Amino acid sequence: DSEEGLPALDLLLLDMAADGTVGRLRPDSSEVKELGSGKLILPIEEAGAEAAVAAPDFMNAARCVVLVATGAASAATVATALAEPSPSCPASLLRPQRLTWLLDAESAASV
Repeated sequence: DSEEGLPALDLLLLDMAADGTVGRLRPDSSEVKELGSGKLILPIEEAGAEAAVAAPDFMNAARCVVLVATGAASAATVATALAEPSPSCPASLLRPQRLTWLLDAESAASV
């Protein structure tokens, strides 16, 4: 378990979309705003579809998170994610024990 008492994965592999979305956590969504709630899984209610997403706290409880971003369209968002945490960039909210970014040259251009 994590220091917060949440179940902790040893490794979580995620990709980041050009808008900062990770694991279906979209910018400024109600799910992103659950950071600090201690929840593990959150329902996603979209028109005509039901889904669930790992909550930000569950992602942050992981011992190691590997975050992958590729392409020039992700470059500015990578820089934003590495700056300050913000609900407008869910990737910036990832603060696990260990975070490793895997970037190609294009996505790393603004870093």
